[in-house]
Amino acid sequence: MSTISRIPLSPGPWRAANLDRGTIIDQNDRIVARLPKAGELSFATRSANFSAIVHAPELLQALREAAYWLHVTGVPANPAFYDLIDRASAGMPPIPRLTVPDPRDANSIEAVYISNPNR
Repeated sequence: MSTISRIPLSPGPWRAANLDRGTIIDQNDRIVARLPKAGELSFATRSANFSAIVHAPELLQALREAAYWLHVTGVPANPAFYDLIDRASAGMPPIPRLTVPDPRDANSIEAVYISNPNR
């Protein structure tokens, strides 16, 4: 596990500080990211990347809430869903997991809890 995975995200929400320079800052006005200069990417690609980065903390929170409600309601999800959330949630506690039983296992009738072997 790399050390970067233990560092939490800068506090959200993030916002555009300077669209022309591609600067994104956190709620404490610290620079979170800078996109390549105009011309290195098309305007449409640069704008889409900019928007995705600005909204990353909110998107991650929405995924974590969806995973929570799946867990609470007993709806199993694909393990890749949980892995993606855990990778994006560096520095945060892992989310509880309910996984889909392996259909090849005749004894696997119920969803089972699994732990994240990387934590």
